[in-house]
Amino acid sequence: EHLVALGHRKIAFLARDIDKEFDWFDVRLSCYKETMVKLGTAIDSDLIVIDKTGAEATKNLLKLRPDVTAIFAIHDENAASVIQYLHSEGYHVPNDISVIGLDNSAQMPEGFPGITTVTFPHSKAAQLAVEILLRQLEDKTVLCNKVFINSCLIERDSCGSPKGSSVK
Repeated sequence: EHLVALGHRKIAFLARDIDKEFDWFDVRLSCYKETMVKLGTAIDSDLIVIDKTGAEATKNLLKLRPDVTAIFAIHDENAASVIQYLHSEGYHVPNDISVIGLDNSAQMPEGFPGITTVTFPHSKAAQLAVEILLRQLEDKTVLCNKVFINSCLIERDSCGSPKGSSVK
């Protein structure tokens, strides 16, 4: 939604093969697709790239869709890989391509833009997970719980409006 608010419409979703093993993969991909549908655009499968690394995914994305203006990396480690690959290929983040991550877990080396990210209180999530586990151990009728934790956007330097956009 942040990228959309900045004026981006050609937004890619990038992940690594290993990310598919985690339950949050499907949630994050679904959120991406829902956001694209809200824009009134069809889901473009060329903009969803899953590969061995963020760098490989970015390389393959740019072969298919050199017109992409923004990348949603499934987590910050992936976003860092994406930014470093783009830099090595002569792209400037965010002037050429914006990159956003999720989880506030990666620091960029000096000389690279900080990763704009969505974060949540990791320690609170861990505390709630332990509480749920203890509740399930004490009461066998408790099978599962859903817990929602507020997240927040941390704006850093890896996102900007696309070239030619009047959105600031």
